[in-house]
Amino acid sequence: MPRKKNDQTATDKGNVIDIQTRKPVQKPGIPIVCERIRFYRERMRMEQKVLAKKIGLTGNAISNWENGRTKPDVNLLPAICDALGITLYDLY
Repeated sequence: MPRKKNDQTATDKGNVIDIQTRKPVQKPGIPIVCERIRFYRERMRMEQKVLAKKIGLTGNAISNWENGRTKPDVNLLPAICDALGITLYDLY
């Protein structure tokens, strides 16, 4: 029996393939909270390091949030809002 030729176009681009359907699966996007943290931080012309210092974290933590690698802890949300001068309602 001849071997089935695999379509490598999707995997070459770094997409994830669904095993059952063998079709590319779209990666989940960046959470809206993370996008809004970046939006309000940039609107205030604040660097990641400055925001991080105001809430007692590192610049890498802010970068990870804004790029969707991690999400901020729920307990930090009030401090983030205070540092950005926004309400929790604005963040969500």
